[in-house]
Amino acid sequence: FVLDLRRQPLARDGIATLEYRLPMLPAGADLAIAARSDAALRLYFVFESARRLLPKRRLLFYSLGPVNDGPRVKREGSLCDIRMVGTSSTVWKRMVVSPASDAARDCGWEDSRIVAVGLMQDTDQTGARAEADVRALTWRD
Repeated sequence: FVLDLRRQPLARDGIATLEYRLPMLPAGADLAIAARSDAALRLYFVFESARRLLPKRRLLFYSLGPVNDGPRVKREGSLCDIRMVGTSSTVWKRMVVSPASDAARDCGWEDSRIVAVGLMQDTDQTGARAEADVRALTWRD
């Protein structure tokens, strides 16, 4: 799922709330290890920079899955991945994030606007099955 917001960008200082559950995590995954960095669910925001010397588009991921050790944030070029511990459960959970604040603090991106938001699963590293349910994704200015 992706929602293109170029015609109506989100307010920079807004808050996103995701209601989700993770009935099945990808077996053998560990977000801290590149060769096994699969996520049952990733919430992502596409940022666009007006500065010419920076990459035009950048991706901020909130990755939900097993995290055994390692850094909480992984940054590679125009991608910044904030790893959130996700546990297998059929109970609904709520995650509240401030993408612009997190991008400034964890990624060093100060002047970007949000032009898209999306949800995805990622199991290409382990090839394992994963299951995630989303009840709601809301935005509050």
